[in-house]
Amino acid sequence: MMPTACGSIVHRVVEGTDADSEATTVAAMLLEDALVLRMAAAWRPFSGSGFEIYAGYTRLELDATASTAQIRSLANGALPSQAELATTATSAVAPVLDELYAKHVQLPVLSLSAGYRF
Repeated sequence: MMPTACGSIVHRVVEGTDADSEATTVAAMLLEDALVLRMAAAWRPFSGSGFEIYAGYTRLELDATASTAQIRSLANGALPSQAELATTATSAVAPVLDELYAKHVQLPVLSLSAGYRF
């Protein structure tokens, strides 16, 4: 799990920008249960030299849940209101107007670098 201190630092940085309160709430929600896995290895092909090759893998998993109202408020009114949708919605669309949406995001990152240790 991501340490709480790291998540709160990111949250404070977002709060320090001109982001609105809804955006900072979403940032806090995403980082609340974040899972970060990191593996790395280094190899020195020449034992007498300081040349090293690094390889790493990072996996970030985020979980978030949002209501239709929260998503609409993040869009700053760009989405139609529930009343507007209800007047034009068909019976197939009407049940999803007030749902809770859950999203699970996985971000894998591979890294490769070279360096010289003096």
